Amino acid sequence: MPNDIDEELEDGEVVEPTPDDIKGLRAAADRSKANKAEADAMRRENAMLKAGIDTESPIGALFAGGYKGELDKEAVKAAWAELGVSSATPADTPVVDTPPDNDDHLSADEKASTAERRALANGATADRGTTPDPRSEAKVRHQSVIDAGGKSDDAMVAYFDTVLTAAGAGDKRVIVEGFQG
Repeated sequence: MPNDIDEELEDGEVVEPTPDDIKGLRAAADRSKANKAEADAMRRENAMLKAGIDTESPIGALFAGGYKGELDKEAVKAAWAELGVSSATPADTPVVDTPPDNDDHLSADEKASTAERRALANGATADRGTTPDPRSEAKVRHQSVIDAGGKSDDAMVAYFDTVLTAAGAGDKRVIVEGFQG
């Protein structure tokens, strides 16, 4: 009995499949199912993206996973709109800067810190490496001890503490290169 596809069968002849033929057919069917599932997932994702849904965001992923309607742009957009979700993704939505009614109870440093946090929340970039000059800070600390009625020695300790702490942290603005003492 011929088992080769290229061979022609004679009238009334029946070809019995071998176990290898059946295994091959099953493997092909499994590959076909996997390919269909992958294609369906790609169609779904493509429809979501065309409709402007960010499938990477939590709400977008939840919507995409639960959506059962037609996979065309307008139908997806209409279903999204029915949920009352804005078209903007959470990352695109600016944080509204609403200062408290009264922040008089905050110190100047706390007010500055609060302002910086609000700016960062609204998309500003962090200030990296632009700290105040340690010598200027040392002078301010020295003067604050004097203004508070402290002794000159205590004021000098505050000054040198600031400068030496900066030097210990590697701040080149207070380190004298080539000093041989």
